[in-house]
Amino acid sequence: MFLAIKELKHAKFRYGMMSIIIILIAWLVFILSGLGNGLSTLSAATIKNLAADYVVYERSAGATFSKSIMSGNLIDDIKKIKM
Repeated sequence: MFLAIKELKHAKFRYGMMSIIIILIAWLVFILSGLGNGLSTLSAATIKNLAADYVVYERSAGATFSKSIMSGNLIDDIKKIKM
């Protein structure tokens, strides 16, 4: 224990810099995880609060709305079914 305290007194700057780097990395992880959680909640809330009776997307899109592209003929057929 005595040797560790002596080493800390001798190299204060080195251990201080290491401590600051560890704190900054922990802070960065905390901020990025909060950002990721917020964005995922936003995406889910957008779909959950969508004012629509039905949602239609392509089967080949894999349940991803941004990849779902429908032709005009298909949209006309969907409108006919709805009415």
